[in-house]
Amino acid sequence: MIIERHLELVRFLRADKDPAIAEIPIIMTSAKHRHSDVQEAHSSGIDEFLAKPAGIKRLLSYALKALRDRRPFIRSDLYLGPDRRRTAPIPMPMATMPMGIGILTEDEIRVLLRG
Repeated sequence: MIIERHLELVRFLRADKDPAIAEIPIIMTSAKHRHSDVQEAHSSGIDEFLAKPAGIKRLLSYALKALRDRRPFIRSDLYLGPDRRRTAPIPMPMATMPMGIGILTEDEIRVLLRG
C-alpha cells in the first residue's frame, strides 16, 4: 500500500539523530482522508495533513503554517514528531529557518495566496 510506504518514510526521517533532518516540516497529501488515515499519519509524525484535491493556495498556506508555527519536537519511546497538542504556536522568523527551507520569501507567499 502506497500510504504505508509514505508513513515508513516519515518514521525513518523522524528517527534520524540529526535534528536538521528529524525536525524538517512534513506535510502529507493524500486522497485517503478518513479519520483513521489522518490519525495514523499524525501518529507517524507529520506536521500537517492536506486532503486531495487541494489547490496551490491551500498548499502554500499549509506550507507557511508548517514553517512559521513550529510546535515543539517530541522525542519519546512511543512518538517522534511535532507536539500534536494544538496550543499557541511558537513562531519562527523566516530568517532563522534552516538552509534550503526558505525557497519563497514570506512576502512572495502572501502575494501567491492573494492571487
